[in-house]
Amino acid sequence: QEDKDPGLVGNLLPERLGGAEIYLVTKNEYGAHGSDSLLGMVEERLIAQNKRPYKIPVGGSNPLGTWGYLLFVDELRHQTATCLGEGREFHRIVLATGSGGTATGVALGLHLEKRS
Repeated sequence: QEDKDPGLVGNLLPERLGGAEIYLVTKNEYGAHGSDSLLGMVEERLIAQNKRPYKIPVGGSNPLGTWGYLLFVDELRHQTATCLGEGREFHRIVLATGSGGTATGVALGLHLEKRS
């Protein structure tokens, strides 16, 4: 069955190892409600349990997620200098994309780095 729990694959492995409480939905549920609505449902459920959830949208596409990628660019430069030697640099960044949040944050980080 295509909607069964996939187990310890992809991001589910570190999330489960870290003790995350994971809410799985079927493709039909996702198609019927969409990610924003489903996040809202879980948020309401957690608030009703006197918890204080922080919603992270698909791809981490929010201001905090973008900030993380800005910091990633700085960290990448420092690690590159440490591993390759000062003055040497990478010429390409290859990344997967879905929502565009990663690409946006990395592009913004590289643009701001050039201006500094």
